[in-house]
Amino acid sequence: MSGVERIIHLYSEKALELSRRLEDDMTTLVGPQHPPVFFSPLKDGLLGLYDSASGAIFISDALISHPYETIVQISRHELAHWRNHIENGSLEHDASFRAWCGRLGCDEDYSRAKVEIGQRAGIVDKVRKLRALSSSPFEAESQAALRKVRQLVAEYSLEDEDDVDGQSICWCDLYSSPRKIPSSRQRLCQMAALQTGVYLVQVRTASGVCIRAYGRRGELEVASYLVDVLHSAIEGELRRRRSKEPGRYYGITGTNSFYDGVYSALQQRRQTESADEVGTALAVVERDNERLTRSLVFHDTRLVTRHSRHRYDPDVYENGRSFGRSLRIRKGVCDDGTATGLLPGG
Repeated sequence: MSGVERIIHLYSEKALELSRRLEDDMTTLVGPQHPPVFFSPLKDGLLGLYDSASGAIFISDALISHPYETIVQISRHELAHWRNHIENGSLEHDASFRAWCGRLGCDEDYSRAKVEIGQRAGIVDKVRKLRALSSSPFEAESQAALRKVRQLVAEYSLEDEDDVDGQSICWCDLYSSPRKIPSSRQRLCQMAALQTGVYLVQVRTASGVCIRAYGRRGELEVASYLVDVLHSAIEGELRRRRSKEPGRYYGITGTNSFYDGVYSALQQRRQTESADEVGTALAVVERDNERLTRSLVFHDTRLVTRHSRHRYDPDVYENGRSFGRSLRIRKGVCDDGTATGLLPGG
């Protein structure tokens, strides 16, 4: 699974409440066998999406503060896509899809809803900027901004907008497998976590097991990118070394030992950075992500920590450490929205 295919979900008390209400509505319409509903950042202005690969319905997280009836209409639109795909293998807006929209009670006029959503999005953006201004050290300016925020919140029913208390977190699956996750893939995800502060949990699902990352949206985007970049760099180096030493770097022992060495080098580099501003900021991010994950997602679940044990080749491990020390790390996201990551060093 590449980074561009990973879907980022939003988890908050409000999103969870809405998802449950929407799924109850779907149960009434089509029975208990229906797709799960998630809130997620969607690209290209999409308000909803039925993803046939995962069998789930995604609603744009920008709609969380909108009237519930608007969200219901979008979810029913996507439910019609689900039914049409099951019956006809089609995801198009064809005659069968339109028929299902009618059966499920979808409004025919979506254009007006989209205009209203667009206008509301502009108001939401304005409220966010005013909230930032309300923390100004200049008392008159901050009080004026706060009054305007309260006016807009009341006028447009934005009580839940922007998660004022910070009680929200996003998640995505960095790696999944129908069986046991290889130790090298676990290390790969841990390397990405070292650089971003995301909180990792291994989760059992109906289709197998996955490594799930929790954090803010930007952190997850960079973590997803780093998993792919790291995998490409490490596997490229392994191929180069295997061509020179055919008898080494193969199998579980050789592969895991090299990945362990790279991880150890990156971990050591992180520890040396812990005294500077970057390291301190990452430590704060890690603590916040773990706190939010445990309080929102796993508040009623006992988390078990397990350590994988495997044979390793000490020489291959040291070569992995050497390679890890040579990786140049560029942190952050560029102005154009692309993530920067690790590149092989000289």
